[in-house]
Amino acid sequence: MAETAAHLVEQVVPWVATRQGVVSVPIPWRHWMAASTHLMAQVHTIIRRTIHQYGVNQAVKQAYPREQVQAGSITFLQRFGGLHLSPHEGDQDGAPG
Repeated sequence: MAETAAHLVEQVVPWVATRQGVVSVPIPWRHWMAASTHLMAQVHTIIRRTIHQYGVNQAVKQAYPREQVQAGSITFLQRFGGLHLSPHEGDQDGAPG
């Protein structure tokens, strides 16, 4: 993990335009996704493709030729325990906030 982070910070991010985003899914989906890696992969693919297309569309709006746009993304899936499987809905011991 540390090597990946160092590579991104030193070799990738300084040279490209970047935008950070956070995607949160509805609570029922979190439970279904936690139980199914196949569903998790499908949802991740949809989100990744949507973000990619958004990046391409934004570049085209700024007059870059579509065939020259090389959008990309770096994604990290974070899953936290607790009742809601979310980093923002519980305190340190995972109890509802």
